[in-house]
Amino acid sequence: MRVKTTCCGGDVASAASSEFEKTSVEMTTRKGSIKQNRKVIKLDAKSEAKEDLWRVVLARFESMAELEALSEAGSAMGDDEFSEFDDDEEGEGGGGAVLTLGTRFANADKLELTPLELQTIITALRDRQLPDITVAVALVDLMREHLASKALVCDTIPKPPSANGKIVVVGDLHGHLSDLMRVLDTYGDPNENLVYLFNGDFVDRGIWGPEVLLYLFAMRLLYPKFVHLNRGNHETKFCTDRYGFKNDLKSAYPADSEDLYEHILAAFDQLSLCHIVGEAIFVCHGGLPQAATMRKDIEKIKRGPFPMQGKTHRIKIFQALLWSDPRDESGVSARGMGYHFAQDITDKFLADNGNLKQMIRSHECANGGYELAHNGKCTTVFSASNYDADNDASVVVIDAALNVTQGDVWNEPYLSDEQMDSADPRGAWKSQEKSDKVALEGLAGKIKDQRDVTPKQRAIEKIASAITPVRPQLMDKFFANDTQKNGKITGTVAQETLREIMGLTMQTQGDFPWEALGPYLYEAEPDGTIKYVNFLNRFESPFSAWLGRKWCDILLDLVANKT
Repeated sequence: MRVKTTCCGGDVASAASSEFEKTSVEMTTRKGSIKQNRKVIKLDAKSEAKEDLWRVVLARFESMAELEALSEAGSAMGDDEFSEFDDDEEGEGGGGAVLTLGTRFANADKLELTPLELQTIITALRDRQLPDITVAVALVDLMREHLASKALVCDTIPKPPSANGKIVVVGDLHGHLSDLMRVLDTYGDPNENLVYLFNGDFVDRGIWGPEVLLYLFAMRLLYPKFVHLNRGNHETKFCTDRYGFKNDLKSAYPADSEDLYEHILAAFDQLSLCHIVGEAIFVCHGGLPQAATMRKDIEKIKRGPFPMQGKTHRIKIFQALLWSDPRDESGVSARGMGYHFAQDITDKFLADNGNLKQMIRSHECANGGYELAHNGKCTTVFSASNYDADNDASVVVIDAALNVTQGDVWNEPYLSDEQMDSADPRGAWKSQEKSDKVALEGLAGKIKDQRDVTPKQRAIEKIASAITPVRPQLMDKFFANDTQKNGKITGTVAQETLREIMGLTMQTQGDFPWEALGPYLYEAEPDGTIKYVNFLNRFESPFSAWLGRKWCDILLDLVANKT
C-alpha cells in the first residue's frame, strides 16, 4: 500500500501562506483521522483493482487532512508553539511501570549512562516498562550530545566487512513496538556484521512512540557503530504536535511530559538527514528535490528545527529529504510539502554523486512493506504492520556485495489481547482512543474493531464521516440545482452534477474517484439520475431525522411562497 498519502495535491502557498512551497506531506493520526502512506496508485477510474480504489480514497482523505494541518500551521507561522494539544487535560496515572536506575541521577548536572544501564533500559522497554523521568531526560540529552558530535548531516556506513555481514534498513515504525521487537528478534543484536539503519518516522500514530524512541536512542548509545538513525518528517515539532506523539508522551509521563518533549525535539534536530552505504546506496526518509542536488549540497545543510518555510536550495533539499515521494511524473507533491520526483531525477542524482547504484527511502506504506520504483533504482521500505488496515511489514537487507533485497515479511497485531487489558501502561489512553474510534465508526454505521476493518470499510467510513458535517450544504446545493431547470422539484440530480457538487463541497482533489465510487454510494434511477434525499439518507446517523425535517421545510416553504 504505498501511497500517499499523504496529502492532497494542491498549492500550499494558496492554502496556507505564500511562503509555503508547493510540495508534499505525509502523516495521519491513529486517534482521529487517517493513516499514513499507502501503495502508490495511479488514479484511474477505470482501474479493475477494487482494492486499489479503496486505498486511493484513503490516501486522498489523508492528503486532505494533512493539507489542512499545513494550512493551519501556515496561518500560525511565526508563533513559537503549535498548540493543538495544549488544551488537553493531563490524565491521572497512565504512566505505567517506571524503571529507576538508582539515585545518582537526582540533581546531577552531567549524566552518563553505562553500557549495563543502557542494556537495563532496553530490557525493561521490551516489557513496556519506561525509565524514570530523570533517566529518560538523561538518555535523551546524551543522545542529543552524541548526535551533535558524532553524527553527520549526510552520514556514511561502510559495507559489511565479512561475506555474511548485512545492513538492515528499517522503515517507518510509527510507535509500533511489536514491529521493532519483531525486527530485532529476527535479525539479532547489532554487531560488526549486523548493522541497523532506522530510516525515520519512529513515532506518531502508534501509542508506543515513547517506548520505541527511547529504545532506539538507548541502542544507538550502546552500539554507536552499528545502529544508525535518519530523521523522518515525523521527527519534527509540526508532526509530533499533531499526530499523536505529544499526547503519547503525556500518557507515559503525565507530570513531566512538556519538559521531556522539549528535550526530545532538541535531539530530533541533531539526527542525520541521510546516509550513504558503501559509497553506493543513498538512504533517506523521503526523497529528492526538483533541482539537481549534489552530496556536497546536503553536507552544507545546517541541522536544526525543520524549515516549514523558505525557498533556498538548501531548504528545498531539507524538505525533500523528509517529505518527497517517487512518482512516474515529476511535479508538485500532493502532500503540501516536498516534491514528486520522477525517474529522470533519480537517475541524475545517482549519476552525479559518484555513480551511486540505488536509493532507499520510506515515508509511504507499501502493502508488503517493500516496493520498487524507477526501474528498480528507488526502493520503498515500510516496517509498521497493520498500519493501513492489514498491511504487512518488511525491511531491506544490504549484503556484503551491496545487493539490495527485501528481508523478512511479517504481520504483527497492533495491540495484543494482553495490551488491551486495563492494567497496560497505556490502558487509559487506549480506552479513550477506542471510544473516539467507536464514535467515528458509528457515523458510518459500521462499528468494528480496527484490526478487522478492511480498506473498503475504512474508506466507506471516511466518506460517511466527511459527508455528515456538510449535509446541510449538500442538501441546499442539490435542491438549488434541481429547481434551476424548470422551477419544478424532481428530487433528483444527474450523476455528473452530484459528483461535481460533492467534490466542490467537500473540497476533494480533481482526481478524487467519485465516479468509480458511484455504485457503492447510490442507486441510479432508470433515467440515470440520483434521488439526492435517498443518497444522503443512506449513511445512518442522527442527522437523518434532521434531513427529513429539512426536506419537509423546503417543500412547505416552496408551497407557501407560491400561494
